[in-house]
Amino acid sequence: AWAILWSPFSPSSPRPITVEQTIESGGASRLALSSPVPLRAVTVTDRGGDRTTVFPGREASVELAPSTASVAVNTRSTASLGRVNVTLAIAAPAPVRRLSAVLSSGSDFVLYDCTFPFVHEEEGRYRLLAGAFPPSPLSLGLTLPEGGSYRLELELELDSPLLGTGVSAPSSRIEERVRIRALVDIPT
Repeated sequence: AWAILWSPFSPSSPRPITVEQTIESGGASRLALSSPVPLRAVTVTDRGGDRTTVFPGREASVELAPSTASVAVNTRSTASLGRVNVTLAIAAPAPVRRLSAVLSSGSDFVLYDCTFPFVHEEEGRYRLLAGAFPPSPLSLGLTLPEGGSYRLELELELDSPLLGTGVSAPSSRIEERVRIRALVDIPT
């Protein structure tokens, strides 16, 4: 005897859809959708209005209207004896689940001190190990050589629903993730 159990997705058994919103420095925003089964009809709402699109596959990408959500960074610095102490106050639009930060320069340099532990990955590049659930605003202190030009690349995973965007699909359970990327130039 053979038994076959077939259960289509329904409100009592919704299909899972993961939606990740990525907001780049400058406001460019996009959604990445994925599901273990074909996505089919998905309605996306943003500042540009509502639109329903049918996706035959299990993964899709949707460009959104530019986002106003951003990371606010206030910088102050003091110079002494050839070194510059830079303090950055980093504020996100929602609680931060995880922060990733990379400090880089066009040439190799010495990162004398940092609020967080750090790893020298390669010439001119340090990864700052900030950890999970940092406070907001986050105070980050750096001690750098004077007379250089540095760039801090931030990537924040937020503990938040989608920012300024909505996604709906019939008979679906939607898991939302938000990621914001920001670039901060630090002249010393």
